[in-house]
Amino acid sequence: MSEVENIELSIEDARKLVARKDAALKLATNREFKQLILNDYYVDEAVRLTSCLGQPQMKNFEAEIVGDLKAIASLRQYFQTIITMGRNAESELVEAQELLEETRAAELEG
Repeated sequence: MSEVENIELSIEDARKLVARKDAALKLATNREFKQLILNDYYVDEAVRLTSCLGQPQMKNFEAEIVGDLKAIASLRQYFQTIITMGRNAESELVEAQELLEETRAAELEG
């Protein structure tokens, strides 16, 4: 695979990451998603589960409760990772496109 092809693949990968970031940010502005996930799940459910940990009658369910809290954290981290990777890809995309132009020009000269 040529250097140009490698750069083109990296540009395509970066574009996919940017598109995923854009989708995640768009989703975060959706009214139903904000209510169900960002408010009800991330906040209200986390508070409810944390409260359950302090109740003696829930002691037998501690492992399940902690697992549910970890699930909330995991989903939140998943979306945050998508956004971070997309933002990083946006800045790398400009550099990769410039490098592609330079590499193509060099191949034409050489």
